[in-house]
Amino acid sequence: MLQEIQQAQNRFKISIEKANKSIVETDRQYLDENDQQIYELKDQLKDLLDKFLYQSQHQKYKDKINETIYSIVRVCSNLKFLDQLIQQQKILEAYQEYKNKYDQIQQFLEDKQQQHQQLHQQIYNDQYFEQINGERIKKLKITQDKFDQFKNKMNQLKDQITNLFNNQYYNNQQTKNLTNNELIKIDQKIFEFQKQFDNFNELNTQNQNSCEIIRNQIKLLEEFKRKQKEVKENEIEKVNQFKLTIEKKEAEHKSEQEKEIFNLINQLQNRQVDMCPNAQVHL
Repeated sequence: MLQEIQQAQNRFKISIEKANKSIVETDRQYLDENDQQIYELKDQLKDLLDKFLYQSQHQKYKDKINETIYSIVRVCSNLKFLDQLIQQQKILEAYQEYKNKYDQIQQFLEDKQQQHQQLHQQIYNDQYFEQINGERIKKLKITQDKFDQFKNKMNQLKDQITNLFNNQYYNNQQTKNLTNNELIKIDQKIFEFQKQFDNFNELNTQNQNSCEIIRNQIKLLEEFKRKQKEVKENEIEKVNQFKLTIEKKEAEHKSEQEKEIFNLINQLQNRQVDMCPNAQVHL
């Protein structure tokens, strides 16, 4: 009977020792798991902090980013409190509070990660806007120079047209009307181009332009230059045609004059022969 009692006591003792070992092992696993959780939180918060510190160089968002940085620093300080709660893991309330704090920090990380992605996209959009807007400004300056050259050339062509028709062969009302019409057409084209270019400049002063609007304006600037070149070449060709027409008219008139002079010489020679049959005429 005594032996049975001792055996029962031994079994009970062994059971208690196993239970204690299990509790110690559970506590150890709990501490290890929570230590790992805190370590991962520290690592994620540090990585997030570094990302926002890098973004803080962009002055446009600096205040907003600094506010986020301060909130991350505050959350980092809460990790010490989590560590203290781990040491009180035998208390149910401490475990529940630890879980709540841990979940809050996880949600904080998710929110700030999303904020970082949104901010990253905004910064990218800003940089792309600056790039494409810089391209637009550069093309606008080139277009301005080309347009000034275009206007100078058109005014030169106007002077050429006026001078071409200001001669004895075209000194009539029909020619004057033709000249005036050509000059009016050139002035009208200059006016239309000037109006378009003024619209480009007006758009350039609007800071709310989207990237799509700017891309379209760049296309319009290229089209503007193409049309300018086309008009200039057409007007130069037209003036050249006028020159050829006038040169032909002058050549015809000169030929007529030469014929008249030749006829006059023949008449004079014939007349002199009639008057002096035996004389030799030298002209």
